[in-house]
Amino acid sequence: MLIATLALVLALPQTPAPAPKLTFVEGFESGTRTGGWSFFGNPANPIEVIEPAGGSPGRFLHSTCSGFDCLDTFAPQLRTQLGTSSVFTGDYRANGVASLGVDLAVFGPPGVTTGGRPLTLILSNDAGTPGSSLDDVVVYRLGARNIPQADGTWRAFDFHVPSASTTLPAGWQVLQGSGNDDADWNQVVTGVTQAEFFFGDPQFFFIFQQWELGVDDVRIRLDAHALP
Repeated sequence: MLIATLALVLALPQTPAPAPKLTFVEGFESGTRTGGWSFFGNPANPIEVIEPAGGSPGRFLHSTCSGFDCLDTFAPQLRTQLGTSSVFTGDYRANGVASLGVDLAVFGPPGVTTGGRPLTLILSNDAGTPGSSLDDVVVYRLGARNIPQADGTWRAFDFHVPSASTTLPAGWQVLQGSGNDDADWNQVVTGVTQAEFFFGDPQFFFIFQQWELGVDDVRIRLDAHALP
C-alpha cells in the first residue's frame, strides 16, 4: 500500500515552487552607497557623511547641518543618481520587484516642521535622454505614514510595488507622462532609471527649510536572480 501511494504521489503533476524572493539592503556598513543615494544629486558632496554608529542600527547616511552647510529645500528628495545602474534601477518587472523601503530619522535643526508630509515613493524613466527631464515619465505612490518627527527617532517605511501589473495599480498616480496611465506605468516599471523617496506629496509645495536627516537600510525586495 505504501509503495502504491508513493507511486501515485510521484505521478501527480507537481506544482512549481515559487521563485525565491530576497531583500537587498544598503545599510552603509561597508562605507559605500549602492545606487548613489543622496539628497543633493551628488554623493560626493561634503555635507552627507556615513556615520560609524547611531543608525537603525549601526552605520547610517547622515545629511549634516551646521550653519549654512545644510540641506535647504522645500522637500528633501532622497534619490539614486541618474546614469548610475544598480539593483534599485532597471526592469522591475523582469526582476520581480515586490517592494522598496527605507528607514529615516529627522534630527533637526530646531524649528524644522514635518507635519502633513507623507513619505512618497517616486519611480522615473528618463526616456533615453538623461540630460533632459522634459520627456521623463514619472509615477508615484503616497505612503500611509508621515515622515518622522524631528526628534531623531528612526521610522521604517515600505512601499508595495506590483511590478507584474500591466495596468496602473490602485494607489499609484502619474506625475508626468503621456496621458495614457497604463502605458506610462509600463514604461517606468520596465525601465526605472531613478528611484526616489520624496518628503511630502509631490503635487504640493512646502516652505523652504533647513534639514538634518538620517538614512539607513534602503532596501528592495526582488527575485534572487536579480541580486548582484
